[in-house]
Amino acid sequence: MNDHVSEDSCVSLFLQPFGRQPYFSFEFNAGGVPAAYYIEAPTRIPHGFAKYSRLTVEKLQQLRIEHSLPAVIDLEISLPQTWTVGFFLPFSILTKYCGKVEADRLPGTAWHGNFYKCGDQTSHPHWASWNPLIKLNFHRPEDFGNILFT
Repeated sequence: MNDHVSEDSCVSLFLQPFGRQPYFSFEFNAGGVPAAYYIEAPTRIPHGFAKYSRLTVEKLQQLRIEHSLPAVIDLEISLPQTWTVGFFLPFSILTKYCGKVEADRLPGTAWHGNFYKCGDQTSHPHWASWNPLIKLNFHRPEDFGNILFT
């Protein structure tokens, strides 16, 4: 947990609750291993960002994660592969950083965020996003889209 899962084939959700800076980064590799960060200043520095914190393992253990591949794959699967990851994010994980989130008050509100697919260090490096990017940098909140709760 909380390792460099973006180097594997992975999916990510970057989320700004209530549409405000800073934002959360939730990343999951194909085996369902999570990494999560609260990013306050996304400027890159050698080992992370100008200002960020990792969510604790205790917080990550509150996620419910479903995945179709094993948690560890010893040899990379280099051929095309279909896999899935789904997760449930309890709002209680967010409260330390952005205050209490009440599900019954969410309908009609918009948060900002983006969904990504990447594989930085795979034999076939790849990157994709739900909302268009100005440049290949997932950590640009100005490229986030609206996520509307209904």
